[in-house]
Amino acid sequence: MTGGRGAKGRTPDNGAYDPATHLYYAAIVTGSGNTDGSIEIVDTKAAKLVGSIKMNGSDPGGTSIDPSGKRLYVAMGDVVGGDSHLKVVDLEKRAVIAEWPITGGPAPHASGLDAAHHRLFVGSRVKGGHQYEPGKLVVMDTDTGKVVQALDSVGGADEVIYDPATRRIYFVGTTGTLAVFRQVDPDHYELIGKVPTGALAKTGMYVPDLKRMYIAVPKHLVQTPPYGANDHIVEEAHLMVFDYAP
Repeated sequence: MTGGRGAKGRTPDNGAYDPATHLYYAAIVTGSGNTDGSIEIVDTKAAKLVGSIKMNGSDPGGTSIDPSGKRLYVAMGDVVGGDSHLKVVDLEKRAVIAEWPITGGPAPHASGLDAAHHRLFVGSRVKGGHQYEPGKLVVMDTDTGKVVQALDSVGGADEVIYDPATRRIYFVGTTGTLAVFRQVDPDHYELIGKVPTGALAKTGMYVPDLKRMYIAVPKHLVQTPPYGANDHIVEEAHLMVFDYAP
């Protein structure tokens, strides 16, 4: 498949799935100096590539699909030619129909959607890396593209999840912290807490029926005193489970 594993200079990263059509939209990131980033469309029932949408950029980051299946939001954290922006994709036309600047979030990498209130939550890595703090949570109006609010968060944004039942936003950062925000109303948000996770913890999933958050921590080294080349221990990969706290 185009942009699949082994394709030179093209790396699958984020993605969004439409359960009604069984289509998976895979964001393909390209290398520096290349603007061939794309959204590759995969029919998961037929197991084949059925389309491609050019992004005219190198770094399609956070992807969120509207429950109607008509729109896909793609946060672009381009390292080529410009500032971060949000592309709005018409999935029936399979074309970009709008581009809006992500003010206050220069290196977006994850997003979540509140479809009922037309709000998109973009997680940004500010300086692009995994370690720098603070990161940013940027709230955007999906009708107008206006930035409603930009809040400090943890670094290394990798997952942003909105739970409509509790009106909470879960922001997973690779600096070893889960930040939890609360939606006061569609135009106002606040940080209500931070929870330690693990080094380079990235992938996370919230299960509303269980009110549980699952976060995967990869295998990693931990340096120990006196911090020489061989002074470290190995922590194996593990899954962390967090229960919802009212």
